[in-house]
This record gives sequence, C-alpha cells and structure tokens, in this order.
Amino acid sequence: MHEKLSLQTEDLLRLINHMDVAVWIINMQNNKAFFSEGFRKIFGRSPAEFYQDVGLWGKTVHPEDVAVVQKRKLEKQNGLVTIDEYRIITPAGEVRWVQDRGIPYQDIDGQNIYIGIILDITERKMADEKIKYMAYHDDLTGLPNRKFFHEHLNSTITKAKWNDTLTLLFIDLDQFKFVNDSLGHNMGDQLLNEVGKRISSCVRTQDMVARHAGDEFLILIENVSKAETDIIAERILSTLEAPFTIQENEIFISASIGISIYPLDGSDSETLIKNADAAMYDAKYYGKNNSKYYSVDIENANNRKMSIINGLHKALENNEFKLYYQPKIITSSQSVFGVEALIRWNHPILGPISPTEFIPLAEETGMIIPIGDWVLQEACKDYKDWELKGIAPQSLCINISPRQLRDPLLLNKIKTILEEYHFIAQHLEIEITESVAIDNFEDTISKLNQIRKTGVKVALDDFGTGYSSLNYLRQFPIDALKIDRTFINEVMFNSQTAAIVKSIISIAHSLNLPVIAEGVETEEQFNFLYDLHCDFIQGYLISPPVPLTKIEEILKKNTSPKV
Repeated sequence: MHEKLSLQTEDLLRLINHMDVAVWIINMQNNKAFFSEGFRKIFGRSPAEFYQDVGLWGKTVHPEDVAVVQKRKLEKQNGLVTIDEYRIITPAGEVRWVQDRGIPYQDIDGQNIYIGIILDITERKMADEKIKYMAYHDDLTGLPNRKFFHEHLNSTITKAKWNDTLTLLFIDLDQFKFVNDSLGHNMGDQLLNEVGKRISSCVRTQDMVARHAGDEFLILIENVSKAETDIIAERILSTLEAPFTIQENEIFISASIGISIYPLDGSDSETLIKNADAAMYDAKYYGKNNSKYYSVDIENANNRKMSIINGLHKALENNEFKLYYQPKIITSSQSVFGVEALIRWNHPILGPISPTEFIPLAEETGMIIPIGDWVLQEACKDYKDWELKGIAPQSLCINISPRQLRDPLLLNKIKTILEEYHFIAQHLEIEITESVAIDNFEDTISKLNQIRKTGVKVALDDFGTGYSSLNYLRQFPIDALKIDRTFINEVMFNSQTAAIVKSIISIAHSLNLPVIAEGVETEEQFNFLYDLHCDFIQGYLISPPVPLTKIEEILKKNTSPKV
C-alpha cells in the first residue's frame, strides 16, 4: 500500500523552477503573483523583472498579437480556462511562439487563483509554417502553387465589391517541350525557375503570380484597366523573348497569354481559369507569342471543337466518312497518271467539315490512327475495283499524318493491305509533309526506308514551306517531290516565288526526282510549269477532288496506260 506523498511549498517551487516551462500563478483578489525561472529561459527576462514591472508581460507580446492577450485578460476575469498561442519578443529581438494555458482554481481560503503554464512552441510553429509553405508553394520556382492560387482567387472573389474587377492571365510557354526534350529536364527546370522570376518582375508586389502546372503560369491582378492589362501582357511577352542563358546554353522561348476578367467572363474561379485557358489556346492558334482576351466567339469555337472531337469517335462507326479523289496528270501529255485520296466528312449536325479543321483534331486525339487505317483500306479497295474495270491509274496516293508515321504498326498495316488485295506495291504512293520528315529525322528515314523496301513509293509534300535544306533533301528516301500550292499561287506575279519554283524543279531533277505541282488553277500557271518541264500537275484547273463515281468517269476518259 502506497503512502500519500506530500511536498513542502519550498520543495514544490524548487521543482517548478527546474522545469523547461514557464509557470505563473496569480491571485485574482490581491494581484500577488509567482513567476518561475522558466520565464528566463523563454522570455529572456528574470522573474524579478516581472515582479518589478506589472505591465512587462504585456510589453513583451508581439504587436500583432496584443488582441489575443487582451482577450485572455477578459476570459480570466470571467473565470474561464484559457488556451492561446501568441508571439513574444525577447530583449535580444528574437521572436518566439508560446502556448499559454491558464486554469482557474479556488484555494482553501476561498481565494480565486489562476495557475498557468507557458510552453515554447517556436520549433513546432516553424515546422508547421514550413509544411504549410510546402503545401502552398511550388517546390521548383517558390511561387504559389495551383492550390494556393485557387484559394486566393476564391477569397478575392468573395471579398470583391460590385465595382471591383479581377484580371486573370493564363500563360503557357510555346517552345518548352522542345527545350525539355532536347536539353533535358534539369535544364527545363532551371528555365522554368528563371521564367517565374521574369514574369514576377513584370507585375506589382500585390499581384499574385503562381505556377499552375508544367510550363503554365497564372497571374491575378486586381482593379486594372484593359489598357493597363495590355501593357502588362506586352511586358511579359517582351521579357520572355529575351534569351535565357542556362549552363552556357542560350535558349529562346516565347509565350501565349489568355486573359479573362471578373465578373465579365465568370463569377467563380473555375470558370475564370477555364476561360483564360481557352483564350490562351486562341492566342496559340493565331501564331503564338501574343495575348488574347476571352470572348463568346472563343467559347463557340471551343464548343464546336468538342462537337467535332466527339463526332470523330462515331464517324467511322456510322459510315460518315467518304473518299474523294483528285487526279494528277502528266504535264506533257495531260493524261491522268494517278489520283490522290482525300477524306471528306459530312457531320450529321454540323454538316460538311473541312479536313483542315477535323484532321488536326483527329491528330491531337489519336483518332487519326483508325481514320488513317480506314482511308488506306478504302482507297486500296477502290483501286482494285478500278483494276477490274480496266480504268486503274498508275498511281494511288495516300497522305500519312505525323501520328500515323509514328505508329509502330504502320509498316505491318501497309504489308497486310498489299497482301489482302494482291496490290502491286509500286502503284501505291504515300505522301508525308516536309515538317513530318524533319521531325525525329533519323527515325523517319529508317521507317521510310522500310516502307520503300516493300515497293511502295514515298512523296515529299508541301516542299518549300518548312526547312527546305538541300542536305535534308539529299538524305530523304523519297521518290517524288511536291511543290506546295502557296508557291504556285504566286508564280505569275511574284518574281522571287517564280525563281524559287524554278530552283526546286531544277534541284529535284538533278536528284532524279519527279516533281508534282499542286494547286494549279490557271492556264498561265500551267504554261509556266510546262515550260519548266514540271513532271506532274494537280489542281482545280484539271479537276477538284471529286466523289467515287465522278473520278471513275474521269479515269475512263483520260487515264494513261500502265507501264
């Protein structure tokens, strides 16, 4: 059986004075107090100083936390338990966080006494602040992150008055993926860090700049005019255009900026960001390195885009695609040498949609793979029908998109089609654009060589619009060169363009490559190309793209004999 342990008052005070906490005891009737030695450790002041100056405790409290201590006094007068956290300032100027707990107590004489314990919680507070900082800031740039920005935008909208305006800028870097892929992620990270610094230097200290994701940044600016916003956007574009020097590498980038305004373009954070994002994509569409404001037209365009994307998934299943064919004639004899298969789409609600509109979306979504497979299958099937009818031309040309060319199954698909239809490979020609050929150059050359080994021919389309390097042209495994229509449009009134066309034909012939001119629309253009011995002509002067029945009529009349 344990005996009751008793301590003398002196022993109790000695024990309290050896504790790492500050203990205080106050008699609410006579204001007598006790302060333990812990005050010296935490407050940097001896207990004697607190006895000598009744108001000293209040003077040590951080000015921003005075209201907390005043509230505690009122609660103590009302006999309440108090638990508060506030900051103090030591004589050395050090700021410390403390947790102060006060408990009311009535002694045997009926005196109201408060007993309190003060803990130094500075390290815990610093750890909490660090965790909070990490939760709300991007670890790469140190800027507020997406979470912080969304919460700040929400609170700013909540506090906004009826005449307040909030301007949101959505910034996306234009060439960042190329930098990241070519120079590595470490260089890309350093570039993003420098970009964040430059963007921050373009706005006021009260404006918030945040890293949204990847190479996307957000800026929130309060109560600025459209003219002021234009100046800020232009300043950002200009400062980002200046070269970045990172690890002795000079890097050039640009940015596209989308702008939305509260409350005009949205009354909540999600809508404002979504609409600024849409405006940013509009800026990219119009050439990048510029800024665009959100508008209803952009929303309508985005709605149309979504309708097209959704429709693409059903178009094959519902047999909505049709193939049109455009003849390609031999310039010297004007007889049909080949046809180019061109896809057409009549959307059940939107009506006819231009390939220039839906093909990029099919490419973007990956739908170009099954659509391209359908084109290859359908065109080869039509060609075999023409062979049975005795009207097949010498060449069937099919366009291959960038994503199709990256398809690891493309070669096998071509071989399967050739076998399935007993198709003579030399009568099939695939067209790739110059920009596609340059992209992943070594891989492209390897894949084209594999395709040509099957006997299938390869034509380089849109020549002259991209790199146009003779060194590249010399290395391309191609069988023909196609001059882009933009050059043909200008040959009769622009002497420089005419000289370029002459040079292209001359260079191609020196490399034993036949030349096809597309977009020929006038007799004058035809005669110009005829005099230059351009091998093949294609364009509206001969025939626009036409449906199956119409191309068969043309083939019956004008097809050159096969060789």
